[in-house]
Amino acid sequence: NFENTDAFVLFSCLVYISCIMLMTYANCYMGECLKTE
Repeated sequence: NFENTDAFVLFSCLVYISCIMLMTYANCYMGECLKTE
């Protein structure tokens, strides 16, 4: 069923992107990169 496969791939991509963004934000927050002053 191609429709289910497409939905699964899209969902996986969204989860992957969300994880990357969360990891990047966490690293920045733990580090100094969010400090602007």
